[in-house]
Amino acid sequence: MNNLLRNSTALCSSVCIVGKNTSYSFFDGKENPNNYVSWEAYKFINKITKRKEENVDKNVIGDLVKNNHKFYKKKLLCRGLEIKGSKKVDDKSFYIACDRIQRMLRHSSENVTKNLIKNDVGFNLIAKSEQMTDLPEHCHMKDVKGGYSGRGNMVNKCRGMRHGQNVFCGEENLIQQGLKTEYSPNIKDIFIHETSHAIMGDGVDGKTQEDINKVFKDAKSTNNLWKKPNGKNAYALSNSKEYFAELSMWLFGGHGDYANIENKIPKPGPGGLSEYDNDGFKLICDIYNGIREIPFDVSKERVYQPIVEISKSEEPDEFFSRIPSSKNGPPKNKKVTLSFQLKNKNDNSEYLVSWLNYKGEKRWGFLINKDCPKFNTSTFVGHSWLIEKKTKDGCCQVIKAFVAEDYEKGICFI
Repeated sequence: MNNLLRNSTALCSSVCIVGKNTSYSFFDGKENPNNYVSWEAYKFINKITKRKEENVDKNVIGDLVKNNHKFYKKKLLCRGLEIKGSKKVDDKSFYIACDRIQRMLRHSSENVTKNLIKNDVGFNLIAKSEQMTDLPEHCHMKDVKGGYSGRGNMVNKCRGMRHGQNVFCGEENLIQQGLKTEYSPNIKDIFIHETSHAIMGDGVDGKTQEDINKVFKDAKSTNNLWKKPNGKNAYALSNSKEYFAELSMWLFGGHGDYANIENKIPKPGPGGLSEYDNDGFKLICDIYNGIREIPFDVSKERVYQPIVEISKSEEPDEFFSRIPSSKNGPPKNKKVTLSFQLKNKNDNSEYLVSWLNYKGEKRWGFLINKDCPKFNTSTFVGHSWLIEKKTKDGCCQVIKAFVAEDYEKGICFI
């Protein structure tokens, strides 16, 4: 009865991924041991297979199919989440991306996956021969200095980001990880990092986000934790979102930005993280292994009316004078979600949505059109958002503006 678990990885992976209602016998020493497991493993596997299976999609991996989209010609359904890419993306990339998603979600609360689906989280892959700005969501940022923040690098050669409700990642990070590319050394698991942002932003509840932020602040206040020998912070100390994403890379067998690159501290993998930042390790383990119960997202939605719409006789300067700038001091205000959506699916126009800062200046923006009909973004109550319609001559015509209200999720139709 004390025999070691035989083929445990294959058995557990099969059960967790496929979710079949399978029973296993335990090994009593009289039969072929390769077809049986120990009594302890038998109890463990049956416990997994009985985990609320009525709510699990049995066909968690679909077929790679042709997609009716101007750019994204391929699509794979993975646990109800869409993975998309152009015809240039290698088929293998889709299945590897799905495998990584399943590794991250298979033991977590089922509500994490349900919340991601409810919040329209998707995964868009960038072919090795493509740049980020070849994708329809980012084409308006080609060669724009400073990128979305105005202070960073150009978006063109970026190979991974969380943008709105979607995760973007270069396929070389999936099928050629470890091989240097023209874009980067390609040694970190960017897909895990960016997917972690989606999980924290759209998969877990507000209480869990607050707990992540608390552990992050504790780590930041601890002497020498995530500090480099030269006194600079490792990337994990940027903010609570990057803290969670960086630690997730360690938990799933890799590493993020080392605190000490010469000595590789923390050591790659979960063991190194546990030794170095045990509080952070415990928290993310509770989230990913399902110990922490995550509630289903029941946030209510409200359709917002634009605060102002330009009239045909109105000059743009008059219109702008009626738009309030975003309220100063966002940390003092409540964080909410705005969902900008194309109202008419047959509308062939293209719209630019921009945030107006506290001085009334336009900052980073995103596109809404038939190819990108929806964009979800986090913002603060009182923040103003400007809608412009792109004209044939390449200019932008101001048409309306919205202000985030004190409501969990606001729908802004364009």
